[in-house]
Amino acid sequence: RKSWRSSIIQNIVGLDNDQRAVEASRLNLVAKCMTDKLIEPIPKLKLLKYDLLAEGVNDAKLKKLIPEGVDIVVGNPPFIKYETLVSIYDGNLLKKNFDLAAKRTDSYMLFIEAALRILGDGGFCGLVLPNAFLRSSSGGHLREWIAKHTDLLEIIDFQDQPVFQNVGFYVCVVLF
Repeated sequence: RKSWRSSIIQNIVGLDNDQRAVEASRLNLVAKCMTDKLIEPIPKLKLLKYDLLAEGVNDAKLKKLIPEGVDIVVGNPPFIKYETLVSIYDGNLLKKNFDLAAKRTDSYMLFIEAALRILGDGGFCGLVLPNAFLRSSSGGHLREWIAKHTDLLEIIDFQDQPVFQNVGFYVCVVLF
């Protein structure tokens, strides 16, 4: 068990657009390595400040970090509504970087596409998403896109149960 834990730590890739979150992750992983004596010397961790929405998945920095794709993507993407999204990011750049940006889209939809595009063959993805897209007419294009581009394994819908405190969204976990 110890040998595979060491291997996993050496192969973790983490992205966040907030440098403080990147450094907090780095400190947490280094502390875990030291406390549990998982691996010595502590490896150079592959954590990167990266704005996936602005830079897309074809950027050279990301390709250098994960040239062959990844085996597992786990995430809880930000839920930024369309009006806010296009006030922060250039709509034409989003359309260039993401197929799902061709229609009115929220940020989590772009993260679904990005996650699936960075997966290697046979990769696994699990994302926490707002569950509204499961039932709303506006989520129809996303449901169609998911059906066309993924092998959907399971949806765990928490319906109207508040999973996160002080968050105005009801969520589900989608496994591809």
